[in-house]
Amino acid sequence: MKRITLILVILVSFTSVQAQEFDQNELRLNLLDMLSRGTLNASYERFLTPQTSLGVTTMVALNDDYTEKFEFAPSFRMYFNDDLLELRKSVFVEVFTAFVVADSGYYDYNYVECDYLAQSVQASADPQGLSIAPCGYYSEPSPEAAFALGMMLGKKWVNQSNFSFELGLGFGRYLTQTYNEAYPRINLSIGKRF
Repeated sequence: MKRITLILVILVSFTSVQAQEFDQNELRLNLLDMLSRGTLNASYERFLTPQTSLGVTTMVALNDDYTEKFEFAPSFRMYFNDDLLELRKSVFVEVFTAFVVADSGYYDYNYVECDYLAQSVQASADPQGLSIAPCGYYSEPSPEAAFALGMMLGKKWVNQSNFSFELGLGFGRYLTQTYNEAYPRINLSIGKRF
């Protein structure tokens, strides 16, 4: 009985030590977002076990052409390979939430008082005779915060140097917006495990 207990203790300790021998962190950049939409989309993933992880994705728009300006999206992933070596080419399922700040499609109209005397002085001081001071009504997009919930299916490959390549396709739904209900996600990312 003592031998069986000793063997079980050794096996459990060996398994727990072996389970800790994997790289637990990964940083990624979504190249598809950067090249097609002009955004900076970075992700961090922390492996809890070789089959599960928690992560967060942050996106910042670098130009005004894209309606979504900022995104913060926590996620939970499950990988579907038992062998640690097979994890280098794993299929995964991700459940995510997202907090998004976007232009709502509605505009705020503001009125700026016109001071015609100041404009005429500026126009006479300007060699081309153009008015510089803005006045009248102008519009600017109204930002809106939204919350989304969704799921992603993907595949990840990791080489011997711990560089990763990830391909994923997901779909979610805005829970707090009225003008746009669909929330698609496409990942084409490269990263590094450490």
